[in-house]
Order: sequence, then C-alpha cells, then structure tokens
Amino acid sequence: MFYLDPDNQLMAASVDQESPDLSVAAPRALFQLHSRLDRGYPYDVSADGQRVLVNVVRDTVGDTLR
Repeated sequence: MFYLDPDNQLMAASVDQESPDLSVAAPRALFQLHSRLDRGYPYDVSADGQRVLVNVVRDTVGDTLR
C-alpha cells in the first residue's frame, strides 16, 4: 500500500494477503515528493511495487533535463 502523509512523504506499507484478517506492516517513508497536488495523484506505482513514477515540479523556468 502506498500513500502520501501530510508532509508529502511517499509512504509504503506491506499488506499480508494470505492472512484471514487484515494485516498491515508498519509504514516506512520512501522519499519526499515535490510535486503538484492539485491535479489528481502525483505518482503511480508499477504493478510489482518496485518502481514509482512521480510528476515533479521544476524549480526554475528554463531548466533542461539531462
């Protein structure tokens, strides 16, 4: 399970799907998001949970990606 905390930290917690009861591990912080939060979800996670795509905000106009 992935979610944003109030400080825009992307959090992850494992969910045990084999347990008859809902069993969720303690969440852990992955990284701080610097993204726009006004247009839907600012991130998406791959089906295997190994990669995260984040829509980020550029700091300065005119920066180029390298």
